[in-house]
Amino acid sequence: MSQPKSTLAANSPRPSPAPSTTSGTNKRKANDAFPSSQAIDIHAGRNLMGHITFAVDYLKQKDRWMPWRDILSFLSPKELSDHSVSTLKQILQKHSKTEYDPTKKPPVYRYRGPHGVRSSDELLEFLQKQTTAQGIKVSEIKDGWKGALEAIEALVKEDKVIITRHKKDGAPRMIWANDPSLSIHVDNEFKDLWHRITIPTGAGELRNDLLAFGLTPTSQVKAPVVAKEKEKKKRAPRRGGKVTNTHLTGILKDYSHMRPR
Repeated sequence: MSQPKSTLAANSPRPSPAPSTTSGTNKRKANDAFPSSQAIDIHAGRNLMGHITFAVDYLKQKDRWMPWRDILSFLSPKELSDHSVSTLKQILQKHSKTEYDPTKKPPVYRYRGPHGVRSSDELLEFLQKQTTAQGIKVSEIKDGWKGALEAIEALVKEDKVIITRHKKDGAPRMIWANDPSLSIHVDNEFKDLWHRITIPTGAGELRNDLLAFGLTPTSQVKAPVVAKEKEKKKRAPRRGGKVTNTHLTGILKDYSHMRPR
């Protein structure tokens, strides 16, 4: 008898080889360990801009001339490279919110407000150069000048500036230069006459005063205006239309005599 052939080995599934991910994982780790030059530049740029903001705020807080070494000491120079320090120094020298004085030894920096005003004389000169009557916000004058409010109040008493105030606390809001040539002297006699004029205190008194002078107050009830009825126009009698079908004259009968009149 022939022995049965074993089919177990032939029918059993063979394990498939697992894909190798070692090489891909190593590549990703290598890429993470060495970031691209573009990512390094972006990070360095953001870091530099942040230090510029800190430097400007620091100068605004101190509100005085400061040498570069004091500013750099505040910014923690250990975190900055030599190239970043040099770039930061050049930017602050030309920044719109800083003033740079290279004539000092050593050169110094200072915070600059929107208009660069720091004294009463500079404020008057700045206001006189304005070409419109729009006015300047006092908040912009205060930015970079701690004694702005006291100086403005003193100029108001001297009639050198004109201001408007906030309703809540009475603080100066807008400011203009005051032109003394536009001031008009009024005698005390006319001032007294003006103040003697009494103003009606209520709506009823005002209405009576208007009626006394023959004027009609707006509170007076007006009689309603009745609109006249429009006369209806009589319709003209309809004229006869154009005669048609003349080619059937001999066939059609004429019933025009039966038309109602």
